Amino acid sequence: MGRVSADFSDDTVSVTGASSGIGRAVALGFGEAGATVINADVRADPKDRDADAAAENRRRERGDRRI
Repeated sequence: MGRVSADFSDDTVSVTGASSGIGRAVALGFGEAGATVINADVRADPKDRDADAAAENRRRERGDRRI
């Protein structure tokens, strides 16, 4: 499957089921596209920072230093 290229840097999204499976993939995708991602899952592990890391990498690529 190909990747869709989009810029969500001005958007905030909420993803349910974000700790695994499709929800996790969606959260990571939005994070990589620059969105502020709110992850929600009943099994959420606070040590799992994949989406945060993806968003931080995207900000660095754009030269944005905010945290």
